[in-house]
Amino acid sequence: MNHKASAECRNGHSFEFGPCSASVNKLFGGVKACGCNAFEQIYSDGSTTTVSFGDSPWTAVRCLKCKAVHDSRTCPTCGDVVPVTAF
Repeated sequence: MNHKASAECRNGHSFEFGPCSASVNKLFGGVKACGCNAFEQIYSDGSTTTVSFGDSPWTAVRCLKCKAVHDSRTCPTCGDVVPVTAF
């Protein structure tokens, strides 16, 4: 999935999926957001791919760097939770 993919929340706000927001440990201590822009789709049957094929619905995305799984994003304007299937 492309990190530039956009969706619209129930309140009509459009926003991009953006980079991975999972917390990862820094090399010399501390924590930071992963920030990776590469994701692979996870389908309901458990298969994964970095490119969509046909109309098969995917249920989550996994960061290719830290391996965090995301199934939704929160609208930065109103806080509405939008599933990744909307992107």
